[in-house]
Amino acid sequence: MECEYGLKLLHITATHLNEKGGIPVVLDNLVSAQNGITGLTAKVLAVKKGVNQLANQFFYYIHELKEIEKFIIYYNPDVVVIHSVYYKEYYSISKILRKHKIKYLIEPHSAFCKAAQQKSYMKKYIANNTILRDFIKKAHGYIYLNNAEREKSVFDTINDIIVPNGIILDTKHIIAEQVAKDNSIFKLYFIGRFDLVAKGLYVLFDAIDILDKKRSNITIDFFGSGNSVEEQYIDNRISKLKNIKVHKMGAIYGEEKVERLSKYHAMILTSKYEGFPMTVLEALSYGKPCIVTEGTNVVDLVSENKLGIATTDDPEDIANSILRFKEEYFKCPKSYEDRCREMIAEQYNWSNIAQQSYDALMKIL
Repeated sequence: MECEYGLKLLHITATHLNEKGGIPVVLDNLVSAQNGITGLTAKVLAVKKGVNQLANQFFYYIHELKEIEKFIIYYNPDVVVIHSVYYKEYYSISKILRKHKIKYLIEPHSAFCKAAQQKSYMKKYIANNTILRDFIKKAHGYIYLNNAEREKSVFDTINDIIVPNGIILDTKHIIAEQVAKDNSIFKLYFIGRFDLVAKGLYVLFDAIDILDKKRSNITIDFFGSGNSVEEQYIDNRISKLKNIKVHKMGAIYGEEKVERLSKYHAMILTSKYEGFPMTVLEALSYGKPCIVTEGTNVVDLVSENKLGIATTDDPEDIANSILRFKEEYFKCPKSYEDRCREMIAEQYNWSNIAQQSYDALMKIL
């Protein structure tokens, strides 16, 4: 597509707009960086009321369908990117876009992965083949966060592209060297929703049981929150441990998160499915290597660049990987800190990601 003025891009999201949500935080940074590129104009249209709308000049909130259509007609974007999948609003909005012959792409954020499709399988199967069928099938293409997510997807088109997440490199909390001097205890953390299945917490606690029996000198702190069943499950598993120190912490955000997580040696994530977990990028930006399972979709990133260790979702493998990595890490902790931060600075800063998105979109349009 040749545009004298470049490209007018519209992001649409039905996810709640608040500073704690994954997709809104990504869009907050992405759209700001995209508007810094010559020839690219980008806006975000939120169509479902959030907790706190992000204070971003490129964000708009419209709930009424007729007003949404007026906004789209007035802005007249060259292409629309719709974030996530299973929101009823997207059915009507996609009809408006097709009516006005505006191409749109879906960025599923892991929703198309086979493992994600198994969760609430029947509801998604019915939606995929009824109300959301045209929305999904008539998209110009899909945007995946990495090749692993694309390969695990149940849908594909000839116009699929890869646009990873980015992150702002924190430069105020380079204190890993202080922590690393204490190599008597290996300090791990998990952060995220306490979703026992999706985040693989069942298998992670089975691995912790194995480490407990081995009297491993390891601590693991869980930052996040869940429903009453999930919270109680974690409390019960922790109460049965005799040797290893494991703590359930609350959810943390902002400056407090950076300060507290900077004091650990590494992060662990055992998800059954992810798109491109921001928690991993955050950890790397703090100089923290990661222990990850296949479902996180970042095993290649971690393994090939020596940013931690990849393992299966078998509890024995997870436990052994933690022990192996503990020994490897303490041989040269500074090298891990440097590699992690350099990777973020070079490849995952928002300016680079915004340029990648612009180039990829222009190519398929």
